[in-house]
Amino acid sequence: MIKNSQIKIYKSKIGGINIRVKFNRETVWMTQTQIAELFGTKRPAITKHINNIFESKELIEKSNVLKRNIANSDKPINRLKLKPGEFSKKVIELALKIPEGRVTTYGILAQVAGGHPMMVQMITHILGKSPDVDKIPFHRIVYSNGKVWLEPRYEKERLKLYKKEGIKLDENNKLIDFDKKVFTF
Repeated sequence: MIKNSQIKIYKSKIGGINIRVKFNRETVWMTQTQIAELFGTKRPAITKHINNIFESKELIEKSNVLKRNIANSDKPINRLKLKPGEFSKKVIELALKIPEGRVTTYGILAQVAGGHPMMVQMITHILGKSPDVDKIPFHRIVYSNGKVWLEPRYEKERLKLYKKEGIKLDENNKLIDFDKKVFTF
């Protein structure tokens, strides 16, 4: 039985997911299906990202996967230890350094943080589980073609932030003067 345990999951005003877990001498283990549910995606996407994390050597599979066999099943269940690695720490650190009025791309973040090109797909998940999620300027991270992500539930807030910072978008939600606004660290 776990005592003094707390799990808090909430969303920031600009779209990040924050997960705060407090355990006394415990480790959080989740199946790929549970992680997919947490991030609102499907299990194959999580499997792909996890394989990329192990291939890039951000985490070592042997010390972060617990295999369990199920009776009458030919496949084991993998339980994964959630532990931030150096790549994750660097991504968070870099995201917090993006200056007001400038943007960077997911690719630039992944590259400067020292990650494999496929790690681009994990940037939002990494930032969303950061303890600093409320400080992370998600609106300053854009696609490589200058297009911004405007999910309907965060669109109004993000458009206000762009206006406040002098970032202008065209009718296709692409940054005007993208090349001048890109911050490369």
